[in-house]
Amino acid sequence: MRLLGSLCETCNMYIQEVSGIQLHLQEYSDSDDYVLSSMAGKMMSKYNKYWGDLDKVNVLLFIAVILDPRTKLGSLEYWFKDVLSVHQCTDMMIKLKNHLQKLYDHFDTGESSSRDEHSSAFAQGSSMAEETENRSYHLMNRFHKYLNSKSDVQSKSELDQYLMEEVEKPNVNFDILNW
Repeated sequence: MRLLGSLCETCNMYIQEVSGIQLHLQEYSDSDDYVLSSMAGKMMSKYNKYWGDLDKVNVLLFIAVILDPRTKLGSLEYWFKDVLSVHQCTDMMIKLKNHLQKLYDHFDTGESSSRDEHSSAFAQGSSMAEETENRSYHLMNRFHKYLNSKSDVQSKSELDQYLMEEVEKPNVNFDILNW
């Protein structure tokens, strides 16, 4: 089990590990061995207390799974179908897509707004030539955004393009930090 680690990344493996625990507990709960079944039943009630309600789980743990190129949204949808009703699965997928889009939008607009703030502060203290250069940079930047919006392929955000790409094949030596 790798829910915590200092020498390796772990949050993207969260769902895989937690679902493994759930599957083992369900399997042992159905065991013919009374002691094993009883113990697994008690453990399952603890599991449900802390992990059973997915609305209480930090959404960023799910986002980490989505950002893992080996899993993306597909693995969560697969897992949700196993542990949730169809309606709950659909609701959870919509919720996650909305959170992911908000996170993407925050950083996408956050970077451009901080650049604009920095640029305007810089322009106030600069000469006329620098102000003209700064304006032309922003004009070219807006022009490139316009051109990108005209292209069908490029009109999709980086997030949409990432989610549409194939998932990486399973590989024991895969290093997400070097991907």
